[in-house]
Amino acid sequence: MKNTAGGPSALGRLLLKRGHLKIALVGESSALDRAAPLAAGLENCLPPGSAAAEFTPPVLQLPPEPPFEGWSTATAVSFVARAFQYCVNHPVCLGPWRRSTCWRPRSSRTVKIVKGGAYGGFALYGAEDGLFCLGSYRDPHVVSTLRVYEAAAGFIRSGSYTDEDIKEAVLQICSEIDKPDPPGPAARKAFYRGIIGLRDAAREDYKTRLLAISRDQVRSAAETYFSATGKPPAVAVISGEDKLKAANETLGTQALTLHRI
Repeated sequence: MKNTAGGPSALGRLLLKRGHLKIALVGESSALDRAAPLAAGLENCLPPGSAAAEFTPPVLQLPPEPPFEGWSTATAVSFVARAFQYCVNHPVCLGPWRRSTCWRPRSSRTVKIVKGGAYGGFALYGAEDGLFCLGSYRDPHVVSTLRVYEAAAGFIRSGSYTDEDIKEAVLQICSEIDKPDPPGPAARKAFYRGIIGLRDAAREDYKTRLLAISRDQVRSAAETYFSATGKPPAVAVISGEDKLKAANETLGTQALTLHRI
């Protein structure tokens, strides 16, 4: 690391101090007995510090509007992402349509991305940050994929799915929640949950509310968060320069702000 006042070494000096670390040890009892003194010795080697007294979060100057940008690099394919600011840690916002077959195999929406030549498409929801994301990878298209994302949002708002579709999606999501983890991953998840204060009682409450979700609740949430008059989504595309310029000719007034990687 460069030894400059504002460089990585300054960040290291600020963060790597006693009291700033949380160490997780995962293993059998005999291994933990041997590892615990080593972990304590590692922390004792660091200079003393107090996270509360010396560390404050940086002030982030966020733009007033979400990014709508393209990044060019030496690639013949595209990676297209669209993210919605959604609600945080509410089961309705987990988006049963994320796993619902009424949106994927039985419709022409996400499958259209794959049929158009992309290696794949996906949808993700982060309960902690409240972001709902759509993405494609190794995609030969840009504009048509963005149009598919717009159609997906319209489909979610339309309510063109049944209570049975919602029930099927909820059961699939519950299977993810209840899926047993091997000891190592289970311990890591418990460690991270402890850091963010996500207690088991809150997780149980979340699942209870998830099981009670109805089609009307899903549609109501979609009208609120996927409304055409709501907060615009963020869009980021990685592709070749020629593809991005061609996409902007089609997008017109909605052109991507272009950058180079």
